[in-house]
Amino acid sequence: MTAGKTMRAFAAYFVLVASATLSGCASHDAYRTQVVNRRLDSTQCPANSAGETPLACAHRTPEVVDGKYELHFVEFDDQGWVHPRTNAGPDAAPDQSAMQIDALIDDLKQNLRARKDLKVIMFIHGWKHDASADDDNVKKFRRLLERAASDELYQQSKRQVIGIYVGWRGKPWLVPDPVLDLSFWSRKETASRVSTGSVRELFARLRSLQRYFNLEALKDGRRPAMRTLMIGHSFGGLILYSATSGPLIETLTEETDLADLPPLHTNASNERTAEAERVADMIVLVNPAFEASRFEALYRVANRQTHRCYVPPMFMSITSVSDDATGIAFPAGRFVNTIFERPTSSAAQVKAIKQTPGHDDAYITHLLHGPDGNSAVCKGWTPGDELLKLTDDTLAQKVKTNKQLEVAQSQAFIAQLNAHGTAPSTWQRTFCGGATLEVKPMDGMDHAGTLVWNIKADASIINGHGDVMNHALLDFVRQMFGDTDLPKDVNHTHSACAD
Repeated sequence: MTAGKTMRAFAAYFVLVASATLSGCASHDAYRTQVVNRRLDSTQCPANSAGETPLACAHRTPEVVDGKYELHFVEFDDQGWVHPRTNAGPDAAPDQSAMQIDALIDDLKQNLRARKDLKVIMFIHGWKHDASADDDNVKKFRRLLERAASDELYQQSKRQVIGIYVGWRGKPWLVPDPVLDLSFWSRKETASRVSTGSVRELFARLRSLQRYFNLEALKDGRRPAMRTLMIGHSFGGLILYSATSGPLIETLTEETDLADLPPLHTNASNERTAEAERVADMIVLVNPAFEASRFEALYRVANRQTHRCYVPPMFMSITSVSDDATGIAFPAGRFVNTIFERPTSSAAQVKAIKQTPGHDDAYITHLLHGPDGNSAVCKGWTPGDELLKLTDDTLAQKVKTNKQLEVAQSQAFIAQLNAHGTAPSTWQRTFCGGATLEVKPMDGMDHAGTLVWNIKADASIINGHGDVMNHALLDFVRQMFGDTDLPKDVNHTHSACAD
């Protein structure tokens, strides 16, 4: 490109950005400024079939739907801070959005102290989204929570479903595509700042609560009091990964490095009890938008481990083959960012600093295929999108049938896998609904035994970049999450499984 063409390209870019800025910036303030005590305020926020709630709920946290779920919002500004005081003047009352984390933790503690078991589901949105009431991700997350609440109908003792929607300024301008596409570089930098900010306080406080109350439940002979599923999409995947990869690496290296040392703490069977501690019961990234080079350390540490039997993954990253945003746009954007970067090791590093983990074959561990039309898979099983149309006794019966079929399918797979004595280097697993997961073989890597999965998925599972709430994807994630709740004598997740 000549100097003149380069100048014209930059001039055109400047004009487009200036036009977007003049057209209007999205709000820098928090959306959820009405932090309420649900025990003093009985207002209900039920969602309709489109995930929409009454106008009176637009600025509330939590949104409460008795008998189904609570939805808390925690929002961060462009620097990764919880929102500060309002700009109304020095004598103004503090903006209640600064209380969002405290209000969430207080609510969780009150539930747990009352011995109410919880299922906590967190979602961190990505590029072009926020925490406004009419955001598409917010509306679909409400429906996800409703589905999660219906799953509890099979339990004699139901868990309370708590949703946590982590909001940040993923949409900086009030303009449509393709102009909004020009916010790529600024939003990536913002997501990076958010990932190192107060969101880490949120994760730390959730982990400490789960650790304390689950240990208390164990001492009392009860099931885990708090189970957590964390989901991050796009740049939200960057936030979730950056904030949790450190603890994940720490717990995986501890299990590996201390395996040949005598245990400091033992149980009644004199077995090591310091198995890898989960940062959450499961962490899931969907079409994550960050460099594969950031994934290198976690991938390498996870693949140092071997297991004699099945252990559910701690971490799953799932990327669609049809995701052009991370497959084409992301490396194009990174080409600009990396012009002055000098890779030091190999051609693999050159690729890893431009591609996302889901588009770099060197890091793919599994392949996920959509249903092949085989109706015999879990005959009588009802897909998630159909369950959302049902109510009352019909819903309860369908959910119970689904769960029975799913547990039987999981147990059959695990039993067959563990019957080998040593986990095979590859395996294939079919889920209710027809999705099929297979281990991607790779020289020198035992992906069959890793606890960190990087999955390439068919377009029928995730169609493009933004299809984060596809029912085929959610049904797969939900069944994988269910593996973490199977009895230990089924899963063999105790330390005797690790070499």
